[in-house]
Amino acid sequence: MNYRTNEDKITTGRIIGARYNHIFLVEDTSEESAEVEEPVTVEEVKHYLRLEGLDPTDDSPGEEFVYDDELIAELITEGRTWLEAFTGVTLIPKTLKVWLLNQAGDIELPGPVTGAIVITKENSDVVAADTYQFMGTVFPKLITCFHERLQLDYAAGYTRATCPKGLKTALKAYIAENYEHRGDEQPDKALTERAARKALPYRRLTLWA
Repeated sequence: MNYRTNEDKITTGRIIGARYNHIFLVEDTSEESAEVEEPVTVEEVKHYLRLEGLDPTDDSPGEEFVYDDELIAELITEGRTWLEAFTGVTLIPKTLKVWLLNQAGDIELPGPVTGAIVITKENSDVVAADTYQFMGTVFPKLITCFHERLQLDYAAGYTRATCPKGLKTALKAYIAENYEHRGDEQPDKALTERAARKALPYRRLTLWA
């Protein structure tokens, strides 16, 4: 499902008109000062890249390679941001605010959802939890139909411990391509192709439709 452009229209029987599901906006409302724990560490990426060498401040052999730690840290954040956009999956803990229309029912929420969901109507009234129903827990679907736009607030995102191994591998593949070809005039598609293949099974939206 494309959270940015998806518009599902369902017509059944002799119903005149159409019912629409649409996610208008997904906003990260996390505190900017909150510390971000990325899905992989600099050390894990260096092991994946098989980086070895000397500490530039120490002439003794056998020290860890530290020359590109800052660059690798930047690539981790860049890769995670790209992977979230490509898959529609939140890879770090965030607080999300989602505006949607669920006239046809069964709209899937961006996730993974990790906290209680609060639903608010356009007039700012909070919808009582006993008046609607979800199906599923990690990527739940709001199966109760509403005829007006809603605002949903909830916590979402994997942690380093819960992030699927396949998504971590995809992130490392993204970092490896961009690290090895830094400075090259490579097309963006070539730099993300390996990572995209590995991330495809986890994709919950189609950005290129």
